[in-house]
Amino acid sequence: MADELDTLRTAGDEGPESLVAALWRSLQSVRTTIWVLPILAAATTIGAVVPQKRPTDYYDMVYGATWGRAVTALGFDNVYNSTWFIILVCVLLANLGACVARSFRRAARGHRGPAPETLAGKLTAGRGSGCWQTTARGEEVTGRLAAALRRTRYAVSEPEGAGDARWLMVRRWPLAHYGSIVTHLSIFAIAVGAVIGRLPWTSLDRHVGLVEGQVTPDEADGKLGVDIRLDDFRMDYYEGTDQPSLYESDIVLLSNGQEVAKGTSTVNKQVVYEGLALGQTSWGLAGVRLTVKDARGKQESVELALGQAPGPHGESMWGFTDQGAVAMLGEEGKAALAGMQFVPDTKTGSTYPKSPAVALQLVTGLGAGGEHETHDLGLLPQGEERKGGAYTVRFDDVVFTSTLSARRDPGLPLVWIGFIVVSLGMAVMFYVRPRTFLIEVEESADREAAEVRVAVAGREFEESDRRIIESACEARLAPMPAAGKRVDRRRESS
Repeated sequence: MADELDTLRTAGDEGPESLVAALWRSLQSVRTTIWVLPILAAATTIGAVVPQKRPTDYYDMVYGATWGRAVTALGFDNVYNSTWFIILVCVLLANLGACVARSFRRAARGHRGPAPETLAGKLTAGRGSGCWQTTARGEEVTGRLAAALRRTRYAVSEPEGAGDARWLMVRRWPLAHYGSIVTHLSIFAIAVGAVIGRLPWTSLDRHVGLVEGQVTPDEADGKLGVDIRLDDFRMDYYEGTDQPSLYESDIVLLSNGQEVAKGTSTVNKQVVYEGLALGQTSWGLAGVRLTVKDARGKQESVELALGQAPGPHGESMWGFTDQGAVAMLGEEGKAALAGMQFVPDTKTGSTYPKSPAVALQLVTGLGAGGEHETHDLGLLPQGEERKGGAYTVRFDDVVFTSTLSARRDPGLPLVWIGFIVVSLGMAVMFYVRPRTFLIEVEESADREAAEVRVAVAGREFEESDRRIIESACEARLAPMPAAGKRVDRRRESS
């Protein structure tokens, strides 16, 4: 009974250890990697296909109410910041770390190499990789071999042999044993860098809307660290078409009102300042800029706001907003200018503002006792002016808005380093073969001839190494002595 209790107690004590050991074995297994990587690949594909960080209504509109709710419920609208994605990445990191820990001891053993006595044991057991006979003396053969191998960039040491035998311990590229570890650590670094670049308290990923000619202050959290001024926005078009080929923003970065950096941001070119990268993502129209001149020649600059509204067929169109379509003129406000219609392109009907025009109405005689008079200015193309009553109105320009992506990713250098080093690690793994072998030179009893035997650690003996031995020793291939024969003969000679 006491023995049974001891057995149960021992089993109970080993239970938690067995569970931990099983988890550790799972983390060390390549099977875990094979399971996790396809799931991560599928998740990143979803993140690339499904637009990220959009309002909930957007997904309902694009995918329908049912699928839209499914997208947001599963976190597909913000894949890279979702809990399940971060858990998957953490599992991959743990798996890579465990694989590195498992491989490190093996690589360290390979780097140190086996002891000469261990390889000599292969010769004793008749499991050598080659045997040659030469008519030269042992000391001469050993010197020739060492010199020839060193010329081919082998590291050669001469440990003390057993009995009368001379040993040469030959090695090349011992550090190549760490190629697998370097590769795993590089992938680990890439994953860690990606996680750092996604953590909200270490990184920044947002969009900043700018209005041409205005300064956009830093947001409330102060993460940008600078104010941004949009000096100019430009669009170029493919020749003969109304499709834009390029849009770019001239921006100035300000700190405490002082310019600290400036540059031109495009889709493929970012303006970078102290780790903050500003890249062009989209554009819009904020309004139209007009100049109004009264009868006395006094000029006044007026802006009428533009926005997007549904077109006659449900499409999105640029037009005047209700709030910003009217501007009062003069200090007394006895006249008003109203925007009636905005046409982005009068030549092709495109939605891009290539040849814009505005339809305007000018109302005069406002105020106490005045008689209202409405002047229809018609469709006024950009750069032209038109008279209405005592006023002259000129359509100067379209005011653009620019949306920039603001990204600060402290993990990006780690990712780039990881990609570079992983290439080096894989090159070492597949193209650099570490070699370690023992050469034993044993003279005959009359010391007028010698026998050369080779025992290789791990891989098969290379043909190039065979040629080095045969050339250096002027030796001919001989059968490998059977197990124990080499030892008996050495005893006889001693």
